[in-house]
Amino acid sequence: MKKRNAVRVLASVALVCLLALLFSGWRSHTYFEGTSYADWIVILQEGDTSECRRALRALEHRGSRSARLPGEIAGLIRSIHSPDPNIRARSAGLLFQGDPVAAETVPAMIDALGDKDPHVRMTAARVLGFVSSPTAVGVPALIVASKDPDWRVRESTAQALGKIGPAAADAVPRLLELLKDPEKMVRWDAAHALSEIPQSAPLSVPALCELLKNPDPFARDGAAWSLERISYKGADASSAIPALTATVENDRDRMVRGRAIRALGQIGPPASTAVPVIEKALENEELREDAATALRRIRGERP
Repeated sequence: MKKRNAVRVLASVALVCLLALLFSGWRSHTYFEGTSYADWIVILQEGDTSECRRALRALEHRGSRSARLPGEIAGLIRSIHSPDPNIRARSAGLLFQGDPVAAETVPAMIDALGDKDPHVRMTAARVLGFVSSPTAVGVPALIVASKDPDWRVRESTAQALGKIGPAAADAVPRLLELLKDPEKMVRWDAAHALSEIPQSAPLSVPALCELLKNPDPFARDGAAWSLERISYKGADASSAIPALTATVENDRDRMVRGRAIRALGQIGPPASTAVPVIEKALENEELREDAATALRRIRGERP
């Protein structure tokens, strides 16, 4: 009898502990510092600068995987116009956490591209690349922002234009200019963006072939990768075959040579003139797998 009562007591204690744990978990997902997240949204929408900072801390604590709360986007858009640069930057970052980003954020992000703080401008550009329905609405502003003196902002605009894809066709001339940017990350992202706008191939393919001659191996790698991507997207990159073949034969960087081989393989049968050079690459253990796959593609065999 005593044993049975002891078991019941232990079971009751375990149940209480479990319920307390569950309640604690539920509360941590709905409350922060004793205030519900719904109330933090109200504070974000109506509070002063110090209150907005606390509300932003609450949303940052909540994390990016949680669903948006009612009024959250409106509150963040309000706070992105705060006179406090820290609040503006954090608000832009929180808007960027949602993927995809709600279309209603676009006007505020376009305004934020002109912010005094480069971090805000950089984040605003990235947000515009993750809008739920990619459109050309933000493209003109991104083209202007791509001339920003801060290279991180230029890089972010190139990334955003690549995310927008075909709708960013008007940005192609500017992206071609960015292939000559002094910062290597900007050049790489500009090359990538061009590959996401397949209709730009008649202009981008010759420019990317020129980039294959750049002394920076990172730039050459980006050019070969983008040419491969253009072919993958179904656009015609066959005019790049001579430049890619020369890269496979003469480039001193193994990564660049491997990327050029894959680009030729992606182009397929039209790259048959490159077969002797690719066959020679079979002798290199580090290039052998890429070369074998490319040869099968060019010969019309299953890769």
